[in-house]
Amino acid sequence: MHFELFLLTFPGLVLANDISDFQNLLTVCNTTTSYLENMNRNATNPHISNSTAYLHAGLGKRQSYANSGMDTADLVGNLTGTITAVKVNLDGDQASFVTGPKQAIEDAYNSYINCIPSFAQEMTVRGRSIHDEANQPVFDQLVQMARQIYKLGQGLRSRNITSEAAMIRTMRAGSAVVNAESAWDRDLNYPGQKRAMIG
Repeated sequence: MHFELFLLTFPGLVLANDISDFQNLLTVCNTTTSYLENMNRNATNPHISNSTAYLHAGLGKRQSYANSGMDTADLVGNLTGTITAVKVNLDGDQASFVTGPKQAIEDAYNSYINCIPSFAQEMTVRGRSIHDEANQPVFDQLVQMARQIYKLGQGLRSRNITSEAAMIRTMRAGSAVVNAESAWDRDLNYPGQKRAMIG
């Protein structure tokens, strides 16, 4: 069994210390982003010429990750659950959670938080593409994720474990997830609207 698939199956698996938890978060984030990237790449085949064929291609590509037993809402929920588990570890016993030097903790946290915008971009692409899964569960999971990203970042900052710069990265990452919500905010499973970029 691959380590990444194990983490995707058991999101609460964290090691209850700072650097290890952030490394696990980075692994789960990167793995989730890779799944989404593969789904998006497979669903946007440029060789399909009409919308009916495109729809069938998009619906069929969901099987590419069926072996994991997860749909998009599950993937988002898994990452959110892992973020929540780290926050629970932090709240449980700060003395045993903080084991590394401050700069090493900051670097590990920044590596994780810098993954979130790539994840959010793939979620946006997925939501704006034709898909067969309901939008509401994915939207709800993204709302929860944005909250948990902020709560973890604020928890670290309020204990002076991470810097103001890390909190700014946290806010940007949370905002990227909030922006991705707009790709999943329509009724049923209709693709989200494309937003005009504001300059």
